[in-house]
Amino acid sequence: MSDQQMLMVLAKASGFDGRHPDKAVAAAWLEAIGDLPFEDTLEAVVEHYATSTDWLKPGHLRAIVERTRAERLRSVDRMIPPADPDAADYSAQLQRMLAAVADGRTVTKALAAGARPIPAQPSAEYVAARGPDYVRRRTALAVPCPVEGCRMDVGRPCRVFGAGRRDLPTGYHPGRLEAARAVLDQEVRGT
Repeated sequence: MSDQQMLMVLAKASGFDGRHPDKAVAAAWLEAIGDLPFEDTLEAVVEHYATSTDWLKPGHLRAIVERTRAERLRSVDRMIPPADPDAADYSAQLQRMLAAVADGRTVTKALAAGARPIPAQPSAEYVAARGPDYVRRRTALAVPCPVEGCRMDVGRPCRVFGAGRRDLPTGYHPGRLEAARAVLDQEVRGT
């Protein structure tokens, strides 16, 4: 947040409590909560005074903003990017998407903002990142995992649960690949 934005946050608060902020106060607040997003912080001022009679302090705003961002992220598990989880830039895509959701931007807008045209053919690096098992893995991930204790949704790699949650080296249980093949067989046969 900039000095000017912090002065705007304090001006918003002064509308509720009559405080008289100056540059020294803004500098101190900036040191305490300058890392928070401006828009969320401004909204937090209103939320604080809508629900509390306490004199506003930086800690109040931090708590409200962190709660707001956490609420936005609660549903993110259902919004995994539709990219190949084995692509070299998948982690970066996921981090951008999570930051966008926490910031209050929609996933569609967040991904579109950094979007680039999709080439006709994937790069050699992309193909290498997929690995030799790509076709089997994508086939298996086309159906939910039927394995008890996993039951990952379509498109989500299988995990091993128990002493700790970890990915399977192949990304799918053998039973999931069999289930996907059975579905494909049914589709081909038209039954």
